Amino acid sequence: MHKPLCIPSTPPGVTLFSLVAAIHLLSGNPSKKVTLQRLFGRPDAHIVGCFSACFAQSKGVLVDDIALLKQSGVFGLYASTMSSRRAMVWLMVLQRSTSSRSPNPQQFATGMAGQPLMKRVMHCCPLCIQEDERKFGIAFWHTVHQLPGVFHCPLHHVALHGACLDCGCVQASERLWHLPAATCPHCGGRRFSKVDAVASPGYLRHLSLVARAVLGDYELLRPNVRARLYAEAFRVGQEGDVKQVVAALLDMWRCSNLSELSSALGTRITWRFIDAAIRGDGDGVNPLCQLVLISLAQSVISTRGGNFDSLNSDIPACRPAAGLEAALEASGLPVKIAVHLTEGYSLTRLSDETGVPYPRLRRQLMHVFRHDIGKLYDASSNDSRSAEAVANLRAFAEKLRQPRRQNNVFHPRRGVTDLEELRRLNRARVQSYIDQGVTTRKQLHYKNSDLGDWCRANDSDWFDAALPTIPQAQRRGVGRRKSKQTL
Repeated sequence: MHKPLCIPSTPPGVTLFSLVAAIHLLSGNPSKKVTLQRLFGRPDAHIVGCFSACFAQSKGVLVDDIALLKQSGVFGLYASTMSSRRAMVWLMVLQRSTSSRSPNPQQFATGMAGQPLMKRVMHCCPLCIQEDERKFGIAFWHTVHQLPGVFHCPLHHVALHGACLDCGCVQASERLWHLPAATCPHCGGRRFSKVDAVASPGYLRHLSLVARAVLGDYELLRPNVRARLYAEAFRVGQEGDVKQVVAALLDMWRCSNLSELSSALGTRITWRFIDAAIRGDGDGVNPLCQLVLISLAQSVISTRGGNFDSLNSDIPACRPAAGLEAALEASGLPVKIAVHLTEGYSLTRLSDETGVPYPRLRRQLMHVFRHDIGKLYDASSNDSRSAEAVANLRAFAEKLRQPRRQNNVFHPRRGVTDLEELRRLNRARVQSYIDQGVTTRKQLHYKNSDLGDWCRANDSDWFDAALPTIPQAQRRGVGRRKSKQTL
């Protein structure tokens, strides 16, 4: 018979790890696996990751894992910057996954696979530890302290404590369940690593906005709200508006370039991201970068004497490509691709414009164009522009259905009228390479890979006679010498 678990009262914004560690401490279970089994129904539940509450189905005590994920992780913070449809798709994918590393949350949330969503080492505030112990009897790890770029407590403005300087160990991990304390749980030392950040006006405003967002105030991060905020503050459309925004950001944070700002912010912020964000593109979902722009926009509007609280009204979405944008969001692609697709951009050009690798872009767009073109684009206006957009989308969908490489398909060129004439031309080209010293197919592949592939597929008899294949046993430097026993 299981003992009843006593869930302690917790302050708002604590991590799931500290909640489970506190329950384990108060329950008196002999093993951490027993606590995980009783809470999540599995002894290997991952509780350190920022999206870990969805990777284990709750049982008994923790009944609403989605609410717990939003409160004890950063899912609510990152999902607030997405559209509701894309956030639900992401949530369903996370719930279906069986590992904390699949799918890649960094790629989906920020557009960059290597972008950290949480700090590698857990941090704590010494004053928050004293307040938690005085109010609740136990200190907890706070989510806002684990975000990149947060080096001071937003409430007390003191430097956060990291790893121990005496023994070099972190205070807590997946293997070691420790709650924050004034002394190191490994060696008893009181010296912890600290990061000295420049207390610029931009950094102080950023701390307050990050604390508001982590505690559940996501309204400013909604795509429609921040689009209106940027439009009112930056007056997008004038020449050089991005340069002015970047200059204002650097001045507010007292940085000389965007690389220094990225280091101070803890996440990468680029010209492309700023340009896409202030123009209303929905692909910039990194909340830390968005909060930097929101802070600047609020400062600009307050300087003009405006009121940014009145900008929270929704923008009605009546665009002909709304279905296409929704499908792109659901697949994790930038929304601005919708405009390029209706204008007839190629896959190669789209890959260059967005920075998405060609194979992944093609694979994700194939999922998008599984829908009917009529659902992706509303051509009810019957004008020439809509007809051209629909024609471009149909041509792009047809291009995706074709094979990726068509080197073995005959295409008339150079006035060639039939396949026999093309064979004569290609034989002459192969013979010219042989005259230059090419003796093997591998050497021809280095010279002209398409020519060798075409001859092997369409003129194999002549190609075998001109450049015969070399048996594996006769190739130099391949394999190893076989012994008598092996033979």
